[in-house]
Amino acid sequence: MKKSLIILLTILLSSCITKKKDSTVNDIKRDLQEIEIHLENGNISQDLGEKLRAFISEGGKLDDSDWLYFIMADLSKFEDQNISEIVRYRNEQVLVKTTEVYKTLRRAGFFKGIKPKIHEEKTIKQKELVELTVDYALQDQNKILLKDLEADVGKGNEAYKDFLLQLAHLSDGVFIPKNIKEIWESEEGPIHFSYEYNNNLYKHEPKYFNDWIDGSFLESLNRDIDKPNCGFYTFSSDILEVVIVFLYDEEVSILERELNWQLVKL
Repeated sequence: MKKSLIILLTILLSSCITKKKDSTVNDIKRDLQEIEIHLENGNISQDLGEKLRAFISEGGKLDDSDWLYFIMADLSKFEDQNISEIVRYRNEQVLVKTTEVYKTLRRAGFFKGIKPKIHEEKTIKQKELVELTVDYALQDQNKILLKDLEADVGKGNEAYKDFLLQLAHLSDGVFIPKNIKEIWESEEGPIHFSYEYNNNLYKHEPKYFNDWIDGSFLESLNRDIDKPNCGFYTFSSDILEVVIVFLYDEEVSILERELNWQLVKL
């Protein structure tokens, strides 16, 4: 079962996935504690939790991208697989032919009228492939957005309005919101955020999270769009940042099949 961007934001904001810097804590004990955190938050199933416990108890190690992979990816794929084999595959070396990557990205709607910077071929770990190809794709800011949700959110800064306009810019002219209003009753909210699209008025009440954007309003965007064959997507695994891309159905198929992007519709 794919999980939404909102779950990813919850994981990131609650620091369930962190850079581990405390060298005084036993690695195995720390990682076992992290499993309990993810079980408690419903991020992983009991069955996957048991497999991860066995893997870690035997000295296996997971980095942040591995944790995100097991939490966010389709859990059914792990039912008959050994965790050690999955981790070993993710760490295998692979040669990236960047000219082929760019050809695939162009077929998926990227770089229309844009000449990307061509990188040299390089050898990386299999689990780094998606992040690398996303970095290449991010040269096209008309199609894909890397968003820092710590965005100086506050009264008078119009962070939600700016974010919505960034999303509209990605949408190939499909999503054009008008009369965007962001009203704060005080420095800490309540926040009233609204816009018009296709003669309909949409209202949201984002929660106040200091400088952070409350991404809950994103869940309704694809429902609002009047075209059924396109929408806003993010990544269900392998990416530790919030990346949003506007895609048509055929483009999703190309990216998932040829670049192994694991995408989920907002």
